[in-house]
Amino acid sequence: MNSNFPLVWLDGATGTLGQAVQKKLATSGYRVRALTRDSMEVAGWIEESGVPAGLVCMSGANFNRLLVRTEAVDWLQLLEANLLHQSRLVQALLPEWMAQGVGSIVLCSSLAARHPRTGQVAYAASKGAVESYVRGLAREVGGKNIRVNAIAPGFIDSAMFGKLPEKEQASILPKIPLGRTGSPTDVAAAVEFLLSDRSAYVTGQTLRIDGGAS
Repeated sequence: MNSNFPLVWLDGATGTLGQAVQKKLATSGYRVRALTRDSMEVAGWIEESGVPAGLVCMSGANFNRLLVRTEAVDWLQLLEANLLHQSRLVQALLPEWMAQGVGSIVLCSSLAARHPRTGQVAYAASKGAVESYVRGLAREVGGKNIRVNAIAPGFIDSAMFGKLPEKEQASILPKIPLGRTGSPTDVAAAVEFLLSDRSAYVTGQTLRIDGGAS
């Protein structure tokens, strides 16, 4: 692909949503560098592919467990997977972006941040932290023309939704005003929008892709 096309780092490209995002960005003219947690340090990524124009983080973890059964290690694992890992990537890139006066970050929250189901206390809290992080960081770096946003997918056709019992799936659909689950391409289109210049005046926001469920 032409080296003049914008370079984007994509964290979490192997999941259903991450794969859709990677395909959407590639077809929209971006050069996509799919990151893996064990491949190399951030400095190595910069040396290998250059400073990206954008960072998209789709990685994360989820589990359903009542709070009385949730242990300290569960909290730590969720915060590490859903926020701290992503924040380390952001912190590594910020000096370069602040020097250049450009950058776009898209993180991944969830419908659960506002509307958690039973057993999602820890997961919802970790995703709520993502949304607070986005608002706070957007204020810190906006003066350097660095934008920070998040997406919050609702019920999307994915492996995670497919694991829900059929009875639970059937009970969810009537709660969605559009009457259906979303597709991974719906999520990918929102990511591409927030990453692009079409959202040049959008920062500190969480875009909810949930068919109206929130």
